Amino acid sequence: MKFISYFFVSIVLLTFLVSCRQSKDKTTSSNQSIFVGTWETADTSKQKVTITENKEHLFNLAFKNFDFPESSNLIATEYTNKELILKSNDKSFIYSFHVIEKNRLEFYFSSNSDENLVGESPPITLKKVK
Repeated sequence: MKFISYFFVSIVLLTFLVSCRQSKDKTTSSNQSIFVGTWETADTSKQKVTITENKEHLFNLAFKNFDFPESSNLIATEYTNKELILKSNDKSFIYSFHVIEKNRLEFYFSSNSDENLVGESPPITLKKVK
């Protein structure tokens, strides 16, 4: 009889753990939906940044009318609902995206990983392309 009780308790705990794991995955996918996509400068709409994430959770950036080279396989060092900081594999370039309001980001760039990211470049305000 004790075995059956332990068995049911184990099943309940296992079900609880699996449901917690699924909710964590949903949080990650909601982070992705915030940053992934095409963004354009808020003032002119001539410059664009496209952010994509691959299956290995590495990021690619494609720039249109910016003086930045395209970057692939960037590592996310910060990835929250409000902030995405990406570093190149050789750590020489850092790209930072901060949510300032719905569908608007501030974009910073640094070519020196030892520098303070915010102080390296003036912020560029981006808006989501619909």
